[in-house]
This record gives sequence, structure tokens and C-alpha cells, in this order.
Amino acid sequence: MSSSFTAYVSGLFGQHERSDCSVVFYCSSSSSSGCSSSSCASANAADRPQGQATENAQADNQLAYLSPEDSAGLSAMRMEPRTTRKMAKRRKTVETQTGPDGPEPLPAGSVAVGAPLPAHTMVICGGSQRFRAQVDRWSLQGQQGGSCSSSRPILRVPLDHPDELPHALAAVRFMYTGKLDVSEAASLLRVRRQAAYLQVEGGTEACERALSTLLTAPQPVQQQPQSPQQQQQRQSPQQRQAAGALVGVVQLYCCWDLVSCTDMEPAVVQRLLSTCREQLVKHAGAALGKAGASALAGGPVLMGELLAWAFGDAPSLMSREDVRKQMEALPAAAMEALLGADSFATDSESTVLLVLLRWLGSNSCKSAVRQRLLKLVRLAQLSDTYLLRLLPLLPTLHISPQELRFLQEYSLASSDRKKTQLRQAAKKHFEVKACAWYCTAPRPAPRWEGGARSYEWSVDAGELRAGLDELSEQDAVWVYGEFAGGATPCIVANGISWFPCIVYGNGKDTAGVYLSCKPPAVLRVDLAAEAGVLARPGPCRMVVYKWGGEGGERREEAWSKTYKASDLCELGSGLGSRRALPLSSAPPSPSAAAASGGQGAAGAVGAPAATASAVPSSPSSAAAAVAPPADDPLLSRWAPYIKDGRLWGSLSWEAPK
Repeated sequence: MSSSFTAYVSGLFGQHERSDCSVVFYCSSSSSSGCSSSSCASANAADRPQGQATENAQADNQLAYLSPEDSAGLSAMRMEPRTTRKMAKRRKTVETQTGPDGPEPLPAGSVAVGAPLPAHTMVICGGSQRFRAQVDRWSLQGQQGGSCSSSRPILRVPLDHPDELPHALAAVRFMYTGKLDVSEAASLLRVRRQAAYLQVEGGTEACERALSTLLTAPQPVQQQPQSPQQQQQRQSPQQRQAAGALVGVVQLYCCWDLVSCTDMEPAVVQRLLSTCREQLVKHAGAALGKAGASALAGGPVLMGELLAWAFGDAPSLMSREDVRKQMEALPAAAMEALLGADSFATDSESTVLLVLLRWLGSNSCKSAVRQRLLKLVRLAQLSDTYLLRLLPLLPTLHISPQELRFLQEYSLASSDRKKTQLRQAAKKHFEVKACAWYCTAPRPAPRWEGGARSYEWSVDAGELRAGLDELSEQDAVWVYGEFAGGATPCIVANGISWFPCIVYGNGKDTAGVYLSCKPPAVLRVDLAAEAGVLARPGPCRMVVYKWGGEGGERREEAWSKTYKASDLCELGSGLGSRRALPLSSAPPSPSAAAASGGQGAAGAVGAPAATASAVPSSPSSAAAAVAPPADDPLLSRWAPYIKDGRLWGSLSWEAPK
């Protein structure tokens, strides 16, 4: 396409020249008479959990590199999700009740927003599926002798609020120019929402690309008015440069609630967050300055809060391979900010300790830095499993036996009065005020989408077949589930590693399913020397699926078990049922099958187990075995549960109350 033609089409936007239709924007009269969307967003401040301030909070650890215009605008960009969903529902209701192109100028109870936009059907029909459908319906009405037969098409676009007009116009302009005339994160998200509604060809993708570019493009830092304390902590050139590299990340954080209104694909959301984490890994340490305590140029966003948002809650962080590796790459100053953030959510402080131990295992740092990081963990809020059984086995903490006994008594004290008395008695001996070990303020609970975090898991049929080949008369085969979607081999909950196991005893008519657990490898706990250690998985649910219907495409629950918050499981064992999955009639014994030439994939999986509750080993990291033929006599008993060469299931945790 010639540049002159492209320039000509771009110049037609908003012009009456050769215009053959009009676009009318409207909203309900109640929306137009109310407060603006930005003021509503400001009034309904985002309910991001902040938690109670800890005794050792780093209050001066601020990011402040927004221009005055950005700072004022971003504070009003957060939109309360319930309000936005209500607007979207009203938008759908208005359009559905009246139809998008009836003969009346506007639907009842609606008012026009702005002047009609002169448009060109050749351009907008090629750029928007929704506009194309409206024009086609208008033409059909004209052919049938409708009331609009002699009029130029009037294409209507419903808005939730008049403030959305600039973003809707930007989406229409993109059809003419192929360019976006907005650059801030909040504006890009709002334009993307309009482009998605209008089904603008390439519009949503362009907004997503612009967001990615914004996150990585360095921007100049404009100084803001500073308090006397901030004036004493002037930024170095390196700090200002690092702060400029994080401007886009801060913008996206401040308007993150808008993402839930855009119907953005989860994969796109994860890519944006991953880019934010990459930027923080590169620049957070330099932006914080030495020791992580330097206040930047007066902005409203704490570095710790920004890190807690980008890396998510502690159990989700530890259960995703990519996020965990990015966490391990954080500099010490950023790690200090993350652990000190009141908004760093978790299911248990045990998981926060696990995050730190994982970071320490991947980074070498000075003893003083290590101790400063360790003192940010709220040890008094550890689970009983950690406090009484695992903590004494961790020399990394450098806690004396005397203080450990005091910490255990303090944590298990039944009343606040006793805790206060213990603190008074110990203040001459231990750092009960300056150290977070004795902090009584709990971190916020995670807020997962849908109220739960879910993981799909599966067992390779070839791996199962290999285990069945190794069975003898007294043996049982253990096969471990593998998690999909970038999850780690084990899912972390309450500081413990959890994974599904399928258990089958030779000659049995059923197979067992268990949620099994083990101490995370970073703890280096010898279970043989520490018998009887109990842990709680927390409220969760495990499912195994079966397949039915035509072509086996219908997924149904074959077995499920719901675990309560009070359920206990011994480390190295599992909770479940030994008769979870009924199997079809027994085939010939493995030895007979082998004699007849039936061979499975090589390699045994797991180790023999005397009981169905003892976990003999951890999930295998070996490559999956090759799936056997569909007519395999041993695997035919498992046929209802196998699809695409795998047995499928899911494991989901409810958000802590």
C-alpha cells in the first residue's frame, strides 16, 4: 500500500469529506449526571491489602519518579472492580433492550456524548466487525423499506460513562491510522477495552504491544516537591536513571484494577507481569540505593508494595518456576523491600521463610545483610510444624537455643496479655522491638481470582505402564503427577511441598489417589531422623477426571476429595483413598504378559511401598516414557481415565480466610 494512500486515509478521520455514515456515542442519563469515572475511582480507592504496619516497616523506602501530571492522574486511575462490572452490565443491558440500530435516534433513557463523528463505511467496516454488522443490518432495513431507508447509516456505540469518549475515539482513529495516540498505561488499557468491544482489527494487540514497550522504555524523571527528610536523601544519578526505567511499571501498578475490565487473556497478563518483574530485577536495587533505605523523589508508591504486586503472594511465587527464578535474581536491597512490605500476602509465614531460604540458597551475601533479611520474617507466626519441628533444624537462622525456646512460648501464648508480659520480660535479652520475629501483625491473605488457585496435573500413561511392568506379587507402583502451566514439580502450601500420587497394588481392582507431602528440599530435613512430623495442606480439593461422550471429549469427575483446614498429614506420606479409581477386569499377570511379548517402556517409577500412606520418594524428574499402544492389556483397565496418553486431574487451594 502506497504511503500517499495511507496518509490520505489517515487524514479522513473525523472529516466530512466523503463521509457516508455517522458514529454516535451515548450512555445512560444516570451515568452522565453522576460523578466522573476518575472521581469515582478516586473515591473507591483500590482495596489492595496493606496489612497492619510492622515494628520494622521501611516507611522511607519510596518510589517517587512520576511527573506532577502523572502523579495526580495515576492516583485517580484505579477503578474499583465491582463498580466497573456494574457499568459493563448496564452497558450490555441498554444495548440489548434497544438494539444497536433501531429507528429512534437514541435508546430510551440515554443521552448523546459529544458530537456525532463523521465516518466512512469503507474504512470502519474493514476495521471493525461490530461496525460492519451494524452497517449490514442498516442496509437490510433499507432494502426492506424500513424507516431508515433514505438516511445515512447511524452507528451507535454505548459507553459506560462520558469519560470513556476519548478512548472510544482513539479506538476508531486506530482504524484510520493504524497508530495509537495514547502512551500512558491507564489510557492504553481503556483504549484496549473499547477496541475489544468494537472488535477493531489489530487494536487489542497494538495496545498490548504498546504496554510492553512502555514497561521497558526508560523515561525521564521529573523532580517533585520534597519533604525536609527527603531533601536530606538526595538521589544519585544512578538512582534517577533506575527510577526512570521503572516509570512504566509504576504506571501499570497504579491502574492494575483496569486489567480485570479488559477481558485480557491470562497469558497476556502473565507476560506483562513477567516484564515488570524483569525490570524490577534489573533496576530495583539501584533505585533503592545503598542498604535499601533511601527515599526517592517523593512519590506515593513503596518499592516493597510494587514488588509484592509484581511477584504475587508467597505460595503462588514458590509454585511457579519462572516467577521463583526471577525472585532468586533480585538484589538484596529489593529482597529486603519485598520481605518488609505489609502487602506481601501469604497463606502462612512459613511460606515467607521458605521464600527467603530459597533466595539465600541462590545468592551469596554478607553476614550482616543475611541477618537483616532473616529478621524481617515474622517467626512468631510460623505454623506449628515449622515452629516446633523444623525451625530447630535450620542453622541458617543463627538463633540461640534460649531465644528459640522463648520464641516458641511467645508464639503459643494463649492471650495478648501473656504475650505483652513475655515481651516485657525478654526486652533486656532479645530484640523484641527492633526485630520482626515477634511481630503480631499478620500478613494479608492472598486474593486469588475466583477465590482459589488451581493447578492441572497429569500422569504419563507410558510412565504408568513402565511401573506396571515392574510389579511383583507383593509390590505396589507409585506414579507421580506432573503439573502443567509452568508450575514447579511440587506445589507449595503452608511452607510444605505437595504433589499427587497414583498408587496401584498388584492384582487389585482399584487404584489409590493421594495428596502427598514432603519438606521442601531447601530445608535439607532428614525425615528418617525426624519421624512423626505433621503438616496441614489447608483447605484444598483434588480431582481425577474420566472421559466420556462421543470421542471421549466430555470431562467428568471420576474421584474427588476435599481437604479441610484441620486435616493433618505426616511428612513423607499422603492423604487420600486407596480405592479411588475402579479398574476394569484384571488382565494376565505382568510376567505372563511379558512372556507373551507384551513389553512396556523401560525404567521403573518410584519404589515399592509397604502401605498406601507412605511416600517412598519424590516426584520423578526423568523424561516421560513413550505411551504404549491403545490395545495394551495392562493399560486397558485404566482406559476411562486416560486421554491423549495421560491421566488427568486438578488440585486447587481455597484462599485463606
